[in-house]
Formats: sequence, structure tokens, C-alpha cells
Amino acid sequence: MVVAGLALARAKNCKRFIVNYCDAVLKDSRFDSYEFNSNLDKLGMKRTDRIAIVINQDIEAHRFAEMVANNRGWNLIKYFSNKNSAETWIRE
Repeated sequence: MVVAGLALARAKNCKRFIVNYCDAVLKDSRFDSYEFNSNLDKLGMKRTDRIAIVINQDIEAHRFAEMVANNRGWNLIKYFSNKNSAETWIRE
């Protein structure tokens, strides 16, 4: 789904994304977060894309994933605990 969605987004020149995991139960480990953020380019994401990830769980537990992404040059990825904050940031 990600690849198909990104193809559609690229066709419409979209460079800002909100990934909404509010209804998901995340059971990812720190290693899973590391792997996910290590493979964003393989999914078709670009380092110039602005990506807001909204989660319904303890945001501090996911700061590691944000740090990993930033350390790998993905400086426009940020985790949020509510959709309104993510939407505000994505529009900046």
C-alpha cells in the first residue's frame, strides 16, 4: 500500500505526509524503529518530504525512532501524540 500510495502522491507532486497510527496498537521494538527509519528511501520517501507520524501511545517511547531518522538525514520526520499538532506542523 505504501508504494502505491507514494506513486499516487508523486503523480500529484505531494511532499507532505501524515501517517496516522491512532487506531493501531504498536508493538515495535527499538530495533524495529531503527529498521523502519533505515529503509524509508526504499519505500520511496525522500529526505525533502515532510512526514508527521501520529501515534496514540506514549510519545516518549517513540522519540528514539525520531532521533534515528534525524541522525540518518531524515530531518523532516516528527512524531506526534495528536493529529491537530501534526496537521499544524505539516502545514508550516
